[in-house]
Amino acid sequence: MADTSVKPPFKITPVVFHVLLAMSEGDAHGYGIMQEVEKRTEGSLKIGPGSLYFTLNRLLEVAMIKEGAGAATDDARRKYYRLTEYGRAVLESELRLLSDIVDLAREKAVLRDEGVA
Repeated sequence: MADTSVKPPFKITPVVFHVLLAMSEGDAHGYGIMQEVEKRTEGSLKIGPGSLYFTLNRLLEVAMIKEGAGAATDDARRKYYRLTEYGRAVLESELRLLSDIVDLAREKAVLRDEGVA
């Protein structure tokens, strides 16, 4: 099988992964990203403003995200961000890797399908 993974310029940490995932459905602003990550992780990952904006700036620098457009009714001071094609490819590559790891764990009976005793 050919390696179709996209190599990012730095390690995809849980924070980076969840920020990219939060933007996978469309444009998002910083506070909305923080809320989405906390909701999706059921509170196990809370990103503070400093970490979030450091991560967003880093993702902007390597063109994984770009500034997007918010709704016309939103606060004009609020910056929105969106995934670039490259950012989406990195996210998809990371998701495939995680899926392969879960499949391997199931093969080795480390992780069983739900409902199986």
